[in-house]
Amino acid sequence: MKRTTQQGNVILEVIKEAKRPLTPLEIHQKAMQESPRIGIATTYRHLKSLSDDNQVVGVDYPGQPPRYEWADG
Repeated sequence: MKRTTQQGNVILEVIKEAKRPLTPLEIHQKAMQESPRIGIATTYRHLKSLSDDNQVVGVDYPGQPPRYEWADG
């Protein structure tokens, strides 16, 4: 079982509440509203972990950066 952090919870909530798939930068910007000290590397690390755990899924749009959405959404 992986340790859950406050920053990880913030990132997951941003994704769950999103109305559309978000880029890592969009996720980071929204997460900073709740946790101003969160770094972009932390955002990417948590996205990878959430993806590995099948909690989020990547959405690919040709010619655009990857986007992520809640796996149950």
